[in-house]
Order: sequence, then structure tokens, then C-alpha cells
Amino acid sequence: MADNKPLTNVITKARKAALGERVAIRDLVEAMGPSSIAAVLLLPALVVVTPISGIPGVSIAGGLMIALIASQIVLGRRTAWLPAFVLDRRLPGDRLRKGLDALRRPARNLDTHIHRRQILPETVQRKALGAIAMLIGLCMPLLEFIPFTSSIAAGVVAIIAVAILARDGLLALAAIGVFAVSVAGIVWLI
Repeated sequence: MADNKPLTNVITKARKAALGERVAIRDLVEAMGPSSIAAVLLLPALVVVTPISGIPGVSIAGGLMIALIASQIVLGRRTAWLPAFVLDRRLPGDRLRKGLDALRRPARNLDTHIHRRQILPETVQRKALGAIAMLIGLCMPLLEFIPFTSSIAAGVVAIIAVAILARDGLLALAAIGVFAVSVAGIVWLI
């Protein structure tokens, strides 16, 4: 899936799988293909970035999914494993489709700036980014009660997932920078 339109392709595949009144997470994961763990990491991040995160519990579930998938990236897996109770969970189809449709245009614009730029060895880059995404995912349940913070955290995870998908080292550095600024901001607030 490392091509010149990683965001657009993930959104298109998710949109095609998001049929019906209720959409199973299993359908979304299967739409990404068997060897695209970064695309599977991107899915919960995109869901939490959209207004669907206003539904109580979505940020918590999204954060835990992000942590689980990212931990598998750290362990070097290429395919994601999720428990059946997560895969069988259903999201409101109409809200999911609206959220994905709203992301389509920004995704096309961002895809024009994403290129394969290797700065670190790929394995090191993947594992470092996976570790950061895992930390963010573990913190997201705590952010459920502070408006917009889980969406910001999910946005950082989305950048990380796209950096892994596209093998874009510059984007990876940007993700690490955004993460560092976010952590500094939280420390400053405390």
C-alpha cells in the first residue's frame, strides 16, 4: 500500500466497506488487505478525528485499538490481529460515511505532499513510530472527557500511520515533532 496516494486509498477502501446501517470493524479491517497494518492503524485514528468521536466511548475504544495495533507494529508484525469482540463491534454507517466523505478532499491534498523519503532504516522508523502511536493510544481513554483532545491525539496517530504507509521519513519527523509539542503542552498545563 506504499504508493503515491496512501490516504486517499485507505479512505476509498474504508468507504467501500462502510455499507449498511451499522458497519462492523471487521469489514473495515478486511477492506485494507492482509499486509497493511499501517492502514489498519490509520482506521481508528480517522474515526476518532471525525465527529463520530462525539459518541461516548468511541475515543476510548479507538485509543485502545490504536494501542493494540501499534504494539504489534513495535513487535514487527505486518498484519494486525484484533480480538473478535473488537472486530464484531459496529459503528453507525451513515455517520461513518459522512466522516470519511469529509476527509476525502483533505486526503487528496495531503497525498500530493507525501513521498517516499527514507531517513532512518525502515525497521527502526516503523518501530519508533509504532511506540509513539502506542503511547498516544494508551493515553486516549484519559482524554475522553477533555473536548477535542482525543481528536488531536488521533490526528497525530494518523500522521504516524501515513508516514509508515508511505515510508516518508520527513513526515515521520513531523509526527515526532507534533508529538513532542503536544507532550510539552500537556506538561506546561499541568
